Amino acid sequence: MSEAGVRRRCIAVHLKGSFNVSRAAAPHFTAQASGCYVHMTSTSGLIGNFGQANYSAAKLGIAALSKSIALDMAEVRRALERRSRRSPGRG
Repeated sequence: MSEAGVRRRCIAVHLKGSFNVSRAAAPHFTAQASGCYVHMTSTSGLIGNFGQANYSAAKLGIAALSKSIALDMAEVRRALERRSRRSPGRG
């Protein structure tokens, strides 16, 4: 496999894999109004590592993904709470 292929595969496995699993879980968490994501990252994403720029980028991307999901799901939770506070019959 070429070096470019190895880089793409590393990012696909770590970052895209985390994204796809999170996307699949989101409707279930929304339906039950709770849930917990556990994303695995590494200090390599924060401080880097010699010869592993692709791995570091993928791991830091997972940290950013986690923060973004937290913000998105907090907004979904607020919307669900607003909807549940409405009086019956008032739509």
